[in-house]
Amino acid sequence: DYGSKIPLQQLRRGQGLYSIAWGFLYPTGFDGTPNLGASLRVKLWKYQEPTRMQLAQAEGMGIRTGYGRIPDIYLQFLSSRRVPFGGFLHLAIFPRMKPDVTEGATRPSSVFHAETS
Repeated sequence: DYGSKIPLQQLRRGQGLYSIAWGFLYPTGFDGTPNLGASLRVKLWKYQEPTRMQLAQAEGMGIRTGYGRIPDIYLQFLSSRRVPFGGFLHLAIFPRMKPDVTEGATRPSSVFHAETS
């Protein structure tokens, strides 16, 4: 999204990406069947930067965000103060068969390797 109201500091921190909303999809429905092949609606919530209090509480519960372990958005999922974004994301998930392994052309990975095709 382009606009004059997007904070430049957050664009830099996100390497050009700016978080506006998030949603959560359970892998199974309420009746226990997998959410595959059906059209689904995922409720969107407004993204909010985690506060120092949330980060301290998470640390006290043994949840370490960042460092590639648990994303910060997990704290918003746990929070009771979620703010609705005012929309839904419509999506469908379909199973996919594992592709067969075939020999193909390879690109050299260093100057000492030769390309095969």
